[in-house]
Amino acid sequence: AASCALNRRQCAEQLAALPGGGADALVEGRPWRALAAELGVPGEANGREDSEAVIDHLTKAYEHFKKGGYSARMILFLALQMAHEYLYVRNYDMAKRFYERILPSYQKEQWWAVLAQIQAALKECALHLKLLPEYVTACVALLSAHLSDAAGAAAALLQLRALVRLAAPSELPAPGAPFPPLSAPM
Repeated sequence: AASCALNRRQCAEQLAALPGGGADALVEGRPWRALAAELGVPGEANGREDSEAVIDHLTKAYEHFKKGGYSARMILFLALQMAHEYLYVRNYDMAKRFYERILPSYQKEQWWAVLAQIQAALKECALHLKLLPEYVTACVALLSAHLSDAAGAAAALLQLRALVRLAAPSELPAPGAPFPPLSAPM
């Protein structure tokens, strides 16, 4: 059910991105609005409502699989989908919690492509939550040859260098001292 709701929202967003809002788009040779009406599917996407439904369905599936003793990988996959959805709706705190919860398992199994997605998402969460140490940690992780190609690693390095240039050496915190939030003047 969560996958269906997610796919529906993604299709509606793709239609909305078309010229004229996709009003003339065809699905299997038929106007999409007529097909949606025939199937009893709302013609317009409501990102917030759709995301709430996706998160609700994923939460139920997550709880079901945890209780039933199903595969840890399936549970990790559901948690990853939940994290992505929380990131989509800009609930950065919840997204960060889910990403951090599943990160060690994907690191242990060396699933590099998934780890790259998680670290990029953690970097985005840290930026929006103004968490400098977590932002730096994610940038450093993205320097790994396993997680980024040369261009991606260069971009992460440039972001780190820009942070260092923002502060004079005398303004940097003493070793072991906490970093100020990103919004704090340095």
